[in-house]
Amino acid sequence: MMIISKLLPLFVYPVGFAFTAFLAAMLFFKLKKNILAYVCGFAAIVVLYIFSISPTAYSLVNSLESKYPVVAPGSKKAEVIVVLGGPGRPKKDGRQFVEFGEAGERIFDGIRWWKSGAAPVIITSGGGIDFIMKGQKEGEDLKTLITEFGVPSKNVWAENEARNTYENALYTRAMMIDKGLPLRIVLVTSAIHMPRSYAIFKKAGFDAVPAPCDFIVDTYQKNWFAFLPRAENLHSSTQAIKEYIGIASYKILGWL
Repeated sequence: MMIISKLLPLFVYPVGFAFTAFLAAMLFFKLKKNILAYVCGFAAIVVLYIFSISPTAYSLVNSLESKYPVVAPGSKKAEVIVVLGGPGRPKKDGRQFVEFGEAGERIFDGIRWWKSGAAPVIITSGGGIDFIMKGQKEGEDLKTLITEFGVPSKNVWAENEARNTYENALYTRAMMIDKGLPLRIVLVTSAIHMPRSYAIFKKAGFDAVPAPCDFIVDTYQKNWFAFLPRAENLHSSTQAIKEYIGIASYKILGWL
């Protein structure tokens, strides 16, 4: 089930769709069905173009990131601060330290909330999926970086089993109940990920303060340059599509 849920969306994202359409075009050419081949090839080009221009990327990303406003660290109190794992890489394969990409902003926002006195404990939540990166424990990796930047190890609890956002909520809930803590949290994750995350944690019984960070939306000048295809726009569009697919599939599964 986990493999299917991670692999199937790849063929819905713009690059995966275009790749599939080009394969179909090659097959139709081989079968001498030229019209269908041209249609598939044209569809691939159109999809790649539409999702790699600024107006599309901005509209998709902003529709998610604008749902929850920024909250000043310390303006709300909770039992714990929950920092969700993102695309991180462990200390191996030539890396001297644990590294996180753009989603690493979650780490620093979690630290800011802790330093503000919003809660005494940070829970870092995230495991790994072996067929993507064997042995990864994002919760522990997040803890390593958070303690490196000054938070005492005893104030950071790592949850290392969650493989998706639903399991982030499930295992965090179990940990807090085991500690006898009310389910009041500050939820720190990327702004684009917050609508799905907040809904899942709310469904799981949490009283959560949404603390979005890592905003990727950028306003753009409405001129000819905005309609030139750019790789970063394609990436942003894909991130937004991933979230909408996640929201739809989680609703079907009854997780939110």
